[in-house]
Parts: sequence; structure tokens; C-alpha cells
Amino acid sequence: MCDPYNTEESLEKVLDNFTKSNFYLWLYPEKVMQKMKETIAKIGRSPPPKLIFMPTRELVRLMMRALLDFGPAYKESAFLLKFGLIEKEKSPSNESEDY
Repeated sequence: MCDPYNTEESLEKVLDNFTKSNFYLWLYPEKVMQKMKETIAKIGRSPPPKLIFMPTRELVRLMMRALLDFGPAYKESAFLLKFGLIEKEKSPSNESEDY
């Protein structure tokens, strides 16, 4: 992920890490992909991965700050919900809320 407050340097780091990474060995090994392909063939879809992204506390704070500075205007409850800081209420009236 690039740092929106230090774009040039962070982009260089991301590109360097990406070019040095072995995507098929570290992220999607063949045995995992084969099982997923079999599941898709069998039931037409695959379950979502158990973990995609586990950011550090510092990175989450940076993401939140960048979203507030550069993202769309959110209602406070929508912003807190986006980061799992509150739970969405389960009632019929929530269906029309703008999250």
C-alpha cells in the first residue's frame, strides 16, 4: 500500500517488494489454488479467503486519516462502521441508509 502523504518513496518500496515477491509461492500456492478451482467447479463459487490483509495499527490509522482527508464525505456512523468501530444495527429502517 502506498502512503498518500509520501507517495513517491512509498510507491518505490511497493514496486520493489512486488518485483521481489513470488506471487504463486507466497500468496496463492498451487495446492491452495487447486482446491479453490475444485470447489468452484463443484458448487459454482468459492468461499472467501480467511485472511486477505492484516494491517498494523499504524497503517490502519494512516488509512483512516487518508480516507478522512481524501475520501468522500461520510456520516460519522458510516465512517465508524467502515472500520468496524461500531456494529450496524439490525432493523428494517437500515436498508435505506447511505453507508
